[in-house]
Amino acid sequence: MITASLPVFWLKEGIGGGNFTKVMAQKDQKLRITFFIAYLTGALVLLLTGLLAYQSMQLLIDKSKWVNHTHQVLLTTETVLSLLKDAESGQRGYSLTKDSTYLEAYFQGIDSVEYSIIRLESLTRDNPTQQARIPAIRQAVQKKIEVTVQGIELTNTHPEKMNEFYQSKVGKQRMDLIKRLLFIFEQEEHRLLGIRTRELDQSILKAQYSIYWIIIS
Repeated sequence: MITASLPVFWLKEGIGGGNFTKVMAQKDQKLRITFFIAYLTGALVLLLTGLLAYQSMQLLIDKSKWVNHTHQVLLTTETVLSLLKDAESGQRGYSLTKDSTYLEAYFQGIDSVEYSIIRLESLTRDNPTQQARIPAIRQAVQKKIEVTVQGIELTNTHPEKMNEFYQSKVGKQRMDLIKRLLFIFEQEEHRLLGIRTRELDQSILKAQYSIYWIIIS
């Protein structure tokens, strides 16, 4: 008989013929279900890891943009002061030599400084504290420009009064005021830069962890 050729433990379990086929089918079904669950779990883990990595990369990009943004503000702040120094040097060079080529640097500085202030105002729209400081900076710059204009006019009309003009030190006083205002402005940006740089470092670390989990997944 067929049952005689089956192992003893199968006979004890009552497995034979149709029962054997049924049991094997059940085991095959359970194995398929196990593989499906494992596959589904793996796919879900990979999907979640991918989403986490995507979020981490988006956060990294965002933090990087803010760090770059702060550097732009600092650079624009330095540009304002540099342009004013160029304008002042041009005015002094012209007053000393009457060489109109010095006025090129003067006019270039004057024309560009207002644009730099407008850009500074645009870059700091997200910061009410910095926005509140812009009017004082603009006013101080305008007063400094008035002094340089006065120096050029005196050179053309009353050059004998130039010594008195320089001894008054009005130009230096107004430049010192601008430097103080810009220094305060820069301090706030450096504070923000420190915060944003730390946040960027944390975002880089999170992105690295996300990539690591994708690799091991």
